[in-house]
Amino acid sequence: MNIYKIEAKMPCRNVMVDFGAKLNSKLSSELWKNSLSGLDEGFGQFLNINGDSQVDNFGVVLNSSDFLSCVVPFPIFSKRAAEVLKIVDGLSFVDVGIDGFFDFCIGIINDRVHFIDEGKSRYRPLSNGDLIISDFAYLEPLRDFYIARDKEHNSQFVVSDAFVELCFENKLEIQFKKIEYGKAKSFFDR
Repeated sequence: MNIYKIEAKMPCRNVMVDFGAKLNSKLSSELWKNSLSGLDEGFGQFLNINGDSQVDNFGVVLNSSDFLSCVVPFPIFSKRAAEVLKIVDGLSFVDVGIDGFFDFCIGIINDRVHFIDEGKSRYRPLSNGDLIISDFAYLEPLRDFYIARDKEHNSQFVVSDAFVELCFENKLEIQFKKIEYGKAKSFFDR
């Protein structure tokens, strides 16, 4: 099985959705507790959750990608993509807006699989002497899935060949970067 990182298509690569410090913090803490799984699709719009794209021309580029990156490690999908992906086990959606366009959903990933290779990952020291992973290395997962978070490292999520095929079959505007097993790569390792 191959695994992949999800990437936005150009020209949305510069979009990094920010929901503001208070909501980013709430989403991050819920990620660790995995308690967003019970929310239904209309919840985010009901609460008027609206993120900032952090780009000037979002209204022009918003239809060029069915996936957007977020400050907190949640995938953001277009409603078009969410409609296709709603058949995926372990993935649910919360409606959100970006720059006032309520055409998006946060993907809530409920499936957990072990795929981070801690032994081959690179670490950096913190000021207190503790070590933190700076560049993740990946193991081949032991079971099939569509989209999953790592069991120990909740900030890391990947998709499988089946997820990629579903997106291609439905002509979703999403790019995928294949992960090489056993090698820690940083942004600078091209």
